[in-house]
Amino acid sequence: VQVSNELIADAYISVAGLVVSHIGQSFGRTLDSTFFNGDAPASIIGLLNALNAYNSGSPVIDLAADDTITKDELAACVNTVDQNARNRQWVVSPTGWSQIMSLAVAGVGYNVTDGVRPSVYGAPVTVSNYLPDGVHAVYGDFGMASALGYKPNGITVRASEERAIEF
Repeated sequence: VQVSNELIADAYISVAGLVVSHIGQSFGRTLDSTFFNGDAPASIIGLLNALNAYNSGSPVIDLAADDTITKDELAACVNTVDQNARNRQWVVSPTGWSQIMSLAVAGVGYNVTDGVRPSVYGAPVTVSNYLPDGVHAVYGDFGMASALGYKPNGITVRASEERAIEF
């Protein structure tokens, strides 16, 4: 990323921090999308494709655009996951989250706030923008479904004042 020395010297924010943030968010978006949807050129199947290929009663709520999530569908997802899975959680799309919240409002009234950590059947809920169209919720212990390799030292970003360093 090319930035002038004057901008680095005069900026009231950390330009390096801004660049690192954008690079980190890009890595995160790519990893989330690949984890759920796969990447055919890299021969990565993706969690949702693997689940649907493995069994018909999968812990995925896959709905038509006009359908809504019901408590029975949520319960069916919980029932399909191995009971020995200890770190179960929900990953929902923004649409799935709004449908789950509407179920909560219907059950407990309009006093549903962000003050309480969101959970469904005792499992935490994470909202993801990277579920495929039509998939509104996935449930399970994702640590049992994947492995992640990372560099312990992380990514190093450093600024250089040398001209034409990209060459």
